Parts: sequence; C-alpha cells; structure tokens
Amino acid sequence: MRARYTSQASYREASSLLHAAAEQDSKEAKYYLGLMHEYGKGVEQDFLKAYNHYRQSSNQGYVSAPCSSRLDSDHVSCPFL
Repeated sequence: MRARYTSQASYREASSLLHAAAEQDSKEAKYYLGLMHEYGKGVEQDFLKAYNHYRQSSNQGYVSAPCSSRLDSDHVSCPFL
C-alpha cells in the first residue's frame, strides 16, 4: 500500500525519505524527487534539479512513460532545454 502525502509537511517528510533512498542509488527515489522538484511539493520548485533527477533515474534504467516523456526535449517541462 502506498502512503499518501497531501500536505506540504507530509511532502517534506517524503522528500527526506526519498533523498536518503536516492543517496543509496534508488532510481525510483530519484524519479519521485524529480516530480517533487518539478511541482514544488515539499521542496522548492526547481526545474533544473527535477531534470537532473529524471535524467539520473533514466540513466539507471528506470523506464516509465511519464519519465521518458519528461526527458524528451519536445515534451520536457524543463525550461533549460
């Protein structure tokens, strides 16, 4: 069962857990950190950090439709591309 995080405090808690998992090289955690940075949930909105998390996750083989579309330069929501 997945935990549901709905408040900014809950998102901050999730962010802490995901950062710890990402430091252990979790490709899933990096993807979800990308989402959090893209939308500013529990962390400061930062498109460059979001893109970097998505890229790291993808480079580790985490393949999902939302992730791959975000990395596609025609569809990425990152303004730096």
